[in-house]
Amino acid sequence: MASNNSESKYELIQNTINNPEFRSKLTRLLGEMSSSELAYLIESSPPQERKIIWDLIQLDAEGEVLGN
Repeated sequence: MASNNSESKYELIQNTINNPEFRSKLTRLLGEMSSSELAYLIESSPPQERKIIWDLIQLDAEGEVLGN
């Protein structure tokens, strides 16, 4: 039962992330964060969320984030 609950939560997150308006807002918010804040956010997030966050980080910031 916990597995179904986890899967439905993940599906809800995925559906929300795939919403263009939400994705745009989240991308903008991540763009306003410093590279050290982004690094901390990624490090402290579960693996599935890390991938989502990493995919939304602007390409020009990726190198700086990796350096932190």
